[in-house]
Amino acid sequence: MLQHVTLATRSFDPDLLNWSSNRMERAREAFEKGDYTLVSSIAQEILTLASVIKNPLNITIDGEGSEWENLDPVYFNPSQAFPPFSEEEWFRDAANLKSVYAINDAENLYLMLEFYGSRPEWLPSIAIDTSGEWSHEDGKEFHITLYRESADLWKVSYTGLTSGSLVPKRTMMEKVSIMSDNVVELRVPLEILGNPRKINMIVWYPCEKIINQDSILKPIMLWGDFEVEMVKWGGPAEFRVTGLSISPIEAQPGEPIMITTKVTNIREVERTYTLSLKINGTTREAKNVTLKGGESLTVMFIITEDVPGIYIVEVDGMVGTFKVTAPKSAEFALTDLTITPTRVGVKQTVTISVEVTNIGEQAGIHSVDLKLNGVVVDTKTVSLKGGESVVVTFQVIIDKLVHSTLK
Repeated sequence: MLQHVTLATRSFDPDLLNWSSNRMERAREAFEKGDYTLVSSIAQEILTLASVIKNPLNITIDGEGSEWENLDPVYFNPSQAFPPFSEEEWFRDAANLKSVYAINDAENLYLMLEFYGSRPEWLPSIAIDTSGEWSHEDGKEFHITLYRESADLWKVSYTGLTSGSLVPKRTMMEKVSIMSDNVVELRVPLEILGNPRKINMIVWYPCEKIINQDSILKPIMLWGDFEVEMVKWGGPAEFRVTGLSISPIEAQPGEPIMITTKVTNIREVERTYTLSLKINGTTREAKNVTLKGGESLTVMFIITEDVPGIYIVEVDGMVGTFKVTAPKSAEFALTDLTITPTRVGVKQTVTISVEVTNIGEQAGIHSVDLKLNGVVVDTKTVSLKGGESVVVTFQVIIDKLVHSTLK
């Protein structure tokens, strides 16, 4: 499922790319913690949204195959040895299968075949069973005949099921999109296969010469049988929520926090959507948004928190954080000491001033002592808010001749 999502998150829409990338990061974190329920929920959320996008997996049927490189194959043939009877004349133009890849969106099954060596002259056929047990039930078995430039999809039914003498009957369904170059890629409509939940596949080279072994007819070459689970994309999404923004990301208790996001109605008719804001997993506020088809709206929540700490914000699956810090306690700094005049006679007045600043964030009280030659001669008390300053002034009359030091 996550591999499907990895392809689905490749997009030229910046809002979708940002949203899906954030959700994928959340899914990876949940996966590492073993929270597979959350992983599945997030993956399904992305796939549901992507189901309304044309070719959400960004797979191009071009025979080049680079878009498959981050996926795991559903079948891998570790041996490069050819199977028995490779001396047959026709086999010189065939090639040994290396791996098979399969992935689906809401409408199509995409297959990619990779071979050891260059692309074969003759391509193998593919048998698909949607019953899960090769029951040969009508409408449950299909064969795809591959050619270099085309592929035919056949529905297969059988007579002689009860007698044990199976006689296949093939009905041509339609041409399948195929391209073969470095690899073989093809696209099969899921609707024709009956929109199965899973399929079984066999890749094989049918040959006119059949070996009779224990009265059983067998083709010369056969790979499989392997099972492929179809990933459920869900119903069509109606809204997309993108662009979570939190400002400021660090605040003091009681300071407003603005949380914004954009809601887009991606359907064609007017609809109402409920957008929920969660803080630390608890729903704090919900807003109903009514939008016309294709319309977008930026929605803002404003909250305050009084307790210092880190808070987790979640809006429609998008996650962010902000921090509330305790205000710095009051702290005082004294600067710009001035003495006027610096030389006086007996009984003359000296004016001393100093600027007092509360460099903390909380209000506080501070006593300013004036010392003359180490002896406190006056004290003044100031009350200042955080960041506030005041100039404190003293006046002193000198009563005797002396060289004095002020502090």
